[in-house]
Amino acid sequence: MLHHPLEAKAYGELKRKLAREFPDFHYKYQEGKGEFVTALAHKASFWGEERRRREGK
Repeated sequence: MLHHPLEAKAYGELKRKLAREFPDFHYKYQEGKGEFVTALAHKASFWGEERRRREGK
């Protein structure tokens, strides 16, 4: 996330939104992050592969 500040910002905004919507329902907060986190994990995998290719590893 350090190298992708827009993704970090979007994740932070989502977390704040969910915290406001579900202050008493932690499981709903967690569920709300699920799709974003899954998509971000796929992107991170892609970014890692891309970096390894650039560095010749």
